[in-house]
Amino acid sequence: MSMQRSMQRTMRRTLLAMALVALGANSTALAQSGTETLIDVEGSINNDMGTPSVDVYTFTVNTGDVVTVDIDGPSFDQLDSVLSVVDPTGTKRHENLIQQDTDPADPGSGCTKSSLPTCATYDSYLQFKVDIKGNWTVSVTGNPNAGFGGYNLLVTREEAPLPPGEPDYMTINIDVKPDNKQKTTPIKMGERHIRVALLSKKGFDPFKIEEDSLRFGPTGTESSFVRCAKRGKDRNRDRKPDRVCRFDIAKTTFTLANTKGKVKGKTLDGKAFQGDADVKVLAQKHHHKHHHGKHHDDDDDDD
Repeated sequence: MSMQRSMQRTMRRTLLAMALVALGANSTALAQSGTETLIDVEGSINNDMGTPSVDVYTFTVNTGDVVTVDIDGPSFDQLDSVLSVVDPTGTKRHENLIQQDTDPADPGSGCTKSSLPTCATYDSYLQFKVDIKGNWTVSVTGNPNAGFGGYNLLVTREEAPLPPGEPDYMTINIDVKPDNKQKTTPIKMGERHIRVALLSKKGFDPFKIEEDSLRFGPTGTESSFVRCAKRGKDRNRDRKPDRVCRFDIAKTTFTLANTKGKVKGKTLDGKAFQGDADVKVLAQKHHHKHHHGKHHDDDDDDD
């Protein structure tokens, strides 16, 4: 029964640790340093029948990120912590074993001049570059001979820098007025809406975008979005459905001098994208003859 209770206590601590991360109570962006805090939590390793308990935490990173895993402990606790980091495939990739800790202690360790000389060796620290995108886990336990006490766990990441000249957005192809047969698409300022097809490609699904993020106009920052079609149609013969979205022409703020129409937006996972096409802006003509029913350019079709 004692062993069963010990296992239950360890499991409860592990679940609590993972819940803290899932709740996002420890995620903070540090804009000044360019570093994002993924985990910042206090914990304690207990003596479960002479065996140190284990706390497990999960964090999500991207390929190329530099991750730092740091254990700091209060000077009155002598936890000789042991760290293990596992990648998204379940493979153990990094460890900080007994007496492989930082010496001298890094900032925040809790060690002072009056602390025991061995204080620095109790302060675990790991830093590595991510080579697999996804959910990684870090487990915290202790040296069986000196492995009990409190700790502060800090996990941070520095985003991988973009290669020189590489934009921080995805470039997509668009087709302004997809049924237009002219080489340069005319935009008539007197019309109500303009249709723009977002063309699918590898890595971009126009049905997995934040619709409210869409902008269209001469700069791609104009709040002219009206709606997007629920259904798709393969317009460029690549066997992938493309999506038509509508924008309010008056809100695009096009002028006769503009020669490009640009779309900007974000995917559901937060990736920015943009695309542009050649256009020719035509002056508004005043018509005295009115037609009943919907405006032709605002008709719904099989998109």
